[in-house]
This record gives sequence, C-alpha cells and structure tokens, in this order.
Amino acid sequence: NYAEYEQLTGGVESMFGGVEKGAEQIKKVTETANEAWKNLTMSQNDYYKNFTSTYPLMKNDIEDQNEAIEQTNRLMTLESDLANTFGYSVEQASTAINWALKGSFNYIDNLNLGIKGTQEGFLEAAHNAGYMVDGVEELTSSDILDILEKTAKQYGVLGKTAEEAMKTIQGSTKATKAAWTNLVTGIADDNADFDKLIDNFVESAGAMFDNLLPRILIAIQGIGKLIPELGTIILEHLPEIMETGQNIINGLMQAIIQALPTLIETG
Repeated sequence: NYAEYEQLTGGVESMFGGVEKGAEQIKKVTETANEAWKNLTMSQNDYYKNFTSTYPLMKNDIEDQNEAIEQTNRLMTLESDLANTFGYSVEQASTAINWALKGSFNYIDNLNLGIKGTQEGFLEAAHNAGYMVDGVEELTSSDILDILEKTAKQYGVLGKTAEEAMKTIQGSTKATKAAWTNLVTGIADDNADFDKLIDNFVESAGAMFDNLLPRILIAIQGIGKLIPELGTIILEHLPEIMETGQNIINGLMQAIIQALPTLIETG
C-alpha cells in the first residue's frame, strides 16, 4: 500500500512542477485525498489514481490550476454519486464522462440520466440546463460538468455518496474499507498524521456498526420466530417424512439386491 502511495503522490507532485513550485496545489489535492474515505468512499490511493486521470481532461480549457483542481473534485464526486445512486461502477461513470469531455457522447446514455448518447442528445440536455449554444463543440469541460450536475440533480443524485457513507450498510462498509486502507498505508509513512487516521477509521467503523447492528438484531428475532415455525411444520409432516425416507431406503435395498448377482459375477 505504501509503495503504491509513494508512487501516486510522486505523480501528483510532478503534475504541478514539484513540491516547491506547486506546493499550494499539491496541498489542496492532498487535503481532499485525506477526506476521500468519507466524501467519495475511496482510499487515498484510489483518489490519486482517479485524480491523475481526470485532472488533465478538466485542465484542458481551464487556465487556473486551483480552479481545475476544484472542477476535477466536483467531477469525481459526481461520478461517485452517480455510481452510488444507480448501482453501476465508478469506472463506468468515469468512462462515459471522460469520453464526453473529449467530445464523444456515445456512452453518456449509460449514466441513466435520460440523455441520449449522441451530440444532438447532449445538445438538448445543454439547452434544458440553460446553455443556448448551437453545437456541443461550443461547450467547455466546465460547461459539460455543469450540465451533467444540473441533470443529475433532478434525480436526487448529488451528495449521495457522502450521505450513504454514514447512513447505509454498503456505503459505510466502503468508507470503513477506505479508512482502513489509509491506516495501513500510514503505518509505513513517517509523515502521516496517525492519530487522524485512527480517528477516521474509528468514525467509519462506528457508522458501519450503527447501520449493521439494527439489521442483525432484526435478523436474530426473525430466526427466533422461524425455528419454532419450522419445528411445528416438521412435527406436522413427520409421518410423511418418515414414510418417504423408508420408501427411499427400501428402493435402494431392492436395487442393491437386484444388482448383487451381477456384482458377484463381475468380482
């Protein structure tokens, strides 16, 4: 975990020209990565992987690096919210949106937002979002993100990941896994805020158990009701069960007796 973390953070530092030149931007990305376990249910490593592949697409027509970082985080959050709302993977959401940022909308209908996977379909979505343009080529990366966010908002998508990270079993389990991965990585990192990593893991695990325990108690109660019912059913049908078992045994014995001469001859 740490070896991967070291490689990924090195890649982020290189994107901004090194620690001295890009200190402000690197700090901004790092701080967001530290909270990704809760906001995106991603470990730091997974966040860095997604960031390094998404940032160049957003930076393409944004001059200010800090703004490009903010837009990238908005985009990653949207991808995660879409995945948690509709049940597909973050990778699937990322693929569709990344192609859209490159000018191809063939996969955009896979997001289940009611946008047709054509340039005409996305142009219609742009008009619905208030962009009075004649063609999709007039849209910037930020415009495309804004259109997708406005469309997703109608489906109650925005903020889904952070909400589920605290309130649902699946979401809190993902958050706990991410926080645990960060904690394991931090063991080998002499610059890690280990107390913070422990606090994050405890918080995430607490939310997970808060969501799990009520379901476990209900399941135990259900089992408690099921066992007597099963006992009653078995007792009521015991004669039929015993008769069926006896018939099976008799059938097996008869088959063995019939086959015995052949078995002896073969032996």
